[in-house]
Order: sequence, then structure tokens, then C-alpha cells
Amino acid sequence: MNNSQDKQLDQLLVDWANVNVADNADLTDLQRKICDRLAVEELQSSVEPGTLQSTPNPSRRPVATAMAIAAMLLVAVGFWTLVVDRKGENAKQVAHSVQESSFSNDIVSLDHQIELLKEFRTLFGTELAWISEEGKTVEVGLRAVDSTSSSPATEYVAVQLTLWSRPVSNDKGDQNWSQLESFNVLAEREQLVQVIPQRGTGSPLLLWAYPLDNSLVSIDLEYRSGVVRGLSIDSSNLQPIGEQHSMNIHSFEKDGVEYRLYQTADLVDAADLG
Repeated sequence: MNNSQDKQLDQLLVDWANVNVADNADLTDLQRKICDRLAVEELQSSVEPGTLQSTPNPSRRPVATAMAIAAMLLVAVGFWTLVVDRKGENAKQVAHSVQESSFSNDIVSLDHQIELLKEFRTLFGTELAWISEEGKTVEVGLRAVDSTSSSPATEYVAVQLTLWSRPVSNDKGDQNWSQLESFNVLAEREQLVQVIPQRGTGSPLLLWAYPLDNSLVSIDLEYRSGVVRGLSIDSSNLQPIGEQHSMNIHSFEKDGVEYRLYQTADLVDAADLG
């Protein structure tokens, strides 16, 4: 595709986005509906103690609601921007597999992600498109106001993105890895996930996942670390399903510290959500 075609495509996407942006009346009506639900329903956690770094807190729901509305506005154009920016890259490649057992420590379980999604589904119903948990923060995203599909999702994709570090050493086998940050996302298939840091802290994340079959997921993501200065990733790869196939999608060293970014994926049938 030449530069002229790129510019034409960019303009078409911009024009399309301008037409599909929700107006103030739509947003006001959606916000009213969400606030009405939050006023009458309490968030009940059914997760067993000891399995989490944090537990859902009802006091964070207004914040999650605001994040959901912001993410909703970006659903229409975010993924297309992600694709257009990478037109010149090579075809997708399967990420490199690794065997370090230490990377399995402190991993949030898929069962926990499912329970968390169930909790938020009691509030938002079929409008809920995705959830993301990072540390003590849980954020949610809703379907676009003008979504053409109102039917419930039939399949969800669980993606975990975890950043690890260890001191650089000649004998690296003796150095333990430490987990710096971890995103745990559960989203409808082909649903854009955009995590926006609150109050200027945290790491922005843009993610889109498409299951190719029962064993492989195509994942596009943009990650800007708020923990490690200068760590910025644009990744497009094919991810095998299952925790045992955790992939190292990026590695680098800085100031005597080695960093690795790992990715895992799994599939969840909507029927398993009850």
C-alpha cells in the first residue's frame, strides 16, 4: 500500500469514526442507567481467600463506570488505528516459548477471572464487554452505544500480561525473578480492550484477541509500562492456549536489570459463566 492509499484509508477511518461517535444524550442516558444499577445492586465476591493480590471493592465501582464510558467511546476506532499503524510489519509470528518455572508464581487463576466477570455481569448484564484487573484496580468496558449486536457473547478470551525483572548476573540461574506488574483481562472475542491509567499512574494497555481455533489465539497489543521508564511494546503474535504455553514476547536489559514480558491466553465458553 503506497502513501496515497494510506492517507485515503486514514481519512476514511477518521470520517467513519466522526459519524459513529455517541452524542451527549446517548452518554447521559447510559450513565444514568449504570448509576441506577449501582444504586440498587451490591457487588458480592465469591472468590476464596488467599487466591488474590486484591479483592473487588464496591467503592471502586463509580471509578470503573467512568472508565467503562471512556473505553466505550474508543471501541469504534481504536482497533483500526492499531492495525493501520502496523501495515508495514511482517506477518504474525508465534512468540518464543520459555521454560522457567519461577514465572508461574503469583499468577492469578483463570477461575478467579471468571468469578470476577460473573460479579460484574450481575451489574451490567450483556452490556459488559470486558474486565481488566491490575493490582488493586479492576476496570470494565461496555459495548459501544451503537453496537449492531445485542446478543450475548458465546466465547471469551482470557489474556494475562506479566512483567518480570531480575538483576543482571553472570550466573543468571541463581537469580530469582520478581513480578513488577500484571494485567489480567477477560473479554468477549474480537472485543477491543483499552485500559486507561487512573490519575496519571499505571500503564496504558490496548489489546485485541481473536481465537483462530481451540488451540491458538491471535493477539494484538500496545503496552506502555508505567513501572519501567522507556518500556514500550507494539506486539502482534499467535499465542497457544494454556498456562503451560506462557510466552516471552519481549526482553531487554537496562541499568543492570533484565526485564521480560510474558503473555498467556485461554478460552472460556460463555456457557461456563452460568
